[in-house]
Amino acid sequence: MNKARLMQGNEAVAEGALAAGVLFYAGYPITPSTEIAEIMAERLPLVGGTFIQMEDEIASMAAIIGASLTGLKSLTATSGPGFSLKQENLGYALLRKFPVLWSTYKEGDPVRDYQQLLPKQTLCKPGGAPMATIRSSP
Repeated sequence: MNKARLMQGNEAVAEGALAAGVLFYAGYPITPSTEIAEIMAERLPLVGGTFIQMEDEIASMAAIIGASLTGLKSLTATSGPGFSLKQENLGYALLRKFPVLWSTYKEGDPVRDYQQLLPKQTLCKPGGAPMATIRSSP
């Protein structure tokens, strides 16, 4: 039986992604999600995966779409402003039904800021496109 372990949210996202078989990470470092990139940069090569630091948020979303099309489970992570830049490529991925995974973070008051971010994550996409949204507790 695995021993329980206390960890921060960013570490939990990275560890969960690795446990789920993510082998490709493309991202642009933006606080507060930079820790995910740091962990993935260290751990992915150890499991035969690939880490790429992209030139911007738009390119990171495009890269995980490309990786997804090759059959790799892929991940990117960002913060509120970075999510705005990813939306066009996210819409494309949703319309074409490409499986992609991203994690979005917002600094500040967790309840108020989450209430502002959730509509942006769930409504700013092509109409009718299915998308799962998981929220951690503040």
